[in-house]
Amino acid sequence: MKHLKITLLAGLILTASFATAHDGATGVVKERMDAMGKIGSYLKSVNAMLRGTATMDLSAIQAAMEDIAMMSNHLPDMFPEGTDAAPSEAGPMIWTDPEGFKALFEEMGTAATIMAASAESNDTAALGPAFGAVAKTCKGCHSDYRINRD
Repeated sequence: MKHLKITLLAGLILTASFATAHDGATGVVKERMDAMGKIGSYLKSVNAMLRGTATMDLSAIQAAMEDIAMMSNHLPDMFPEGTDAAPSEAGPMIWTDPEGFKALFEEMGTAATIMAASAESNDTAALGPAFGAVAKTCKGCHSDYRINRD
């Protein structure tokens, strides 16, 4: 029940914070924007727990990281050529360097899986470094494969 409440709250936050950014998005572009928004919401929530500004909930961290790992397997396929027009923030390197793009999602999935396992085993000392590895993949992808339309 606790996980359901967290998921519902994350969904409400996601809907409110990304509604404007997704104006006009449809189809696969909206789907991937929603997925990326969900990942961002998870990371904000987990970051707050790790910083002590939210109550630590290892089962929520595990569930979030398992979901991120699952999404990382499917997200690269959600970028077919020709889906880079606004409001998409997909940059041209997605299609000129598809191997590098896919590799970042593989790294994200691996890091999220490690963090989920750390949460499951109550290894709180491993959570910070594991979170850093997940966040590093996000930053790397955003710096190389994303354009900012704001």
